[in-house]
Amino acid sequence: MKSYAIILLVVASVAFAQKVNLTEEQKTKLAEFKKECVASSGVALDAVENAKKGVIADDQKMKDFLFCIAQKIGFMNKDGHFNVDVMMTKISAQHGEQIAKDVVGVCTAKTEANGPETSFVLAKCLSEKSKQHVSLA
Repeated sequence: MKSYAIILLVVASVAFAQKVNLTEEQKTKLAEFKKECVASSGVALDAVENAKKGVIADDQKMKDFLFCIAQKIGFMNKDGHFNVDVMMTKISAQHGEQIAKDVVGVCTAKTEANGPETSFVLAKCLSEKSKQHVSLA
């Protein structure tokens, strides 16, 4: 069974809000984040929809979108560093502590050259490693 939780990860976004028990206020905030990050990154909406399904395009606009989302939900700071405590809290709240432990340690073990690259690797890892499909997009 897969459900979206990172965008909060989104993690990252509207699919996340649809598949996880979020308040209306949280859903509204995530929709705002998605809109802002689509506008600032220039990513195509269909690429975002595909990312929600686990098909994450390896292009700069998607990486910029994911980094924007990761910052807005508190998973990463502007320097591209993980906020592990925030990730644990938010993923635990939506998916349970065990799932958070299972994915956060693994998915934050490696960083890339910059924030967009790191958020891309994070999104792919969360998609691949989580049984309930924790997602940034």
